[in-house]
Amino acid sequence: MAPLLAYLRELGVVPSPSPVQPSTRAEMLGERFRGYLAVERGLARGTVIGYVISHTNSQAATERRIDREVSALLAGIPQQGMALGQPATPVTLQF
Repeated sequence: MAPLLAYLRELGVVPSPSPVQPSTRAEMLGERFRGYLAVERGLARGTVIGYVISHTNSQAATERRIDREVSALLAGIPQQGMALGQPATPVTLQF
């Protein structure tokens, strides 16, 4: 299907897809990273895609781990809250 669409776009029969604008800061950063890899480092399209996918997957795994650790931390907090005047229990998070 892709070759047919490319051919029809070259003929002007089918319009080119409009670029999707990044809507979050993470998407904007990803776009800048892609541009840096392609323009500044001169990497091929497939290599750029590989770098971005690899970075995105490792970032998502890190975010899931942090979410689990925060959930575990919050599970240990009493539902009624701490009584005034009692010292807080120190907690260490490992990243």
